[in-house]
Amino acid sequence: MIAMQERAPVVPLGLDTFGWSPSNRRLCALVFGEPIDVGYLPRNRAGYEEAGELVRGEMVRLWRQAAEAAAAGLPPELPDGTRRSEPVSD
Repeated sequence: MIAMQERAPVVPLGLDTFGWSPSNRRLCALVFGEPIDVGYLPRNRAGYEEAGELVRGEMVRLWRQAAEAAAAGLPPELPDGTRRSEPVSD
């Protein structure tokens, strides 16, 4: 809603932390998507719902990519060909 009102793009991300805890410090992955322009949508209930669906759908897609990357041991390249950055150490 704020992004629409300010005509700012939304940068979606997918974060896989399934099963992570302080006692189970397994690999986690974070995948950023391309900015999504929602400023063109009408600022009403239908527009907000459409924006939510667009962003939610992309977040689910990115979350699946993050889960695949974590399961594969954080390979240097994602299934779609995107190269990953170096992991951050604790």
